Amino acid sequence: MPNKKGGKGYKKGRKGVPQTRELIIKENKENEEYAFVKSKSGNGRFVMSCQDGIERIGIISGKMRKRVWIEVGILVLIVKWDFQDSKCNIIHKYDDSDITKLSDMKELDSVFINQNKVESSFNEEYDDYDISDEEDSTSSETEEQDDINIEDI
Repeated sequence: MPNKKGGKGYKKGRKGVPQTRELIIKENKENEEYAFVKSKSGNGRFVMSCQDGIERIGIISGKMRKRVWIEVGILVLIVKWDFQDSKCNIIHKYDDSDITKLSDMKELDSVFINQNKVESSFNEEYDDYDISDEEDSTSSETEEQDDINIEDI
């Protein structure tokens, strides 16, 4: 029997009441660490600024791949590799509300949060830099030269 109520996506919105999720904190003090994403490298790899001050290459774990989208400037939980200190696995993504909860619990240093927020806002400011203003100044110079050439003829 065909669907009489609506189109193809009729039942997609009827999943129920949203569930409250539990806040995940780092358990093993040696291997797990908090980190901010500095840039994307492609193929599920990211450059991470870790809380211990080391930049690592973070690789998204298999259960998060194609299910959780990670952007630049967010906080994640990582697991450091034993045999390579420059690489890690990303195991959890935090929201903005989770960051405030973690800072209230004294899990995150306020200096670490402020430093990475300043860096991400600085990068966003200069990513939108447009060189059209410089092109306009050079184009006005060429127009003046064109005017001179026309009068000479």
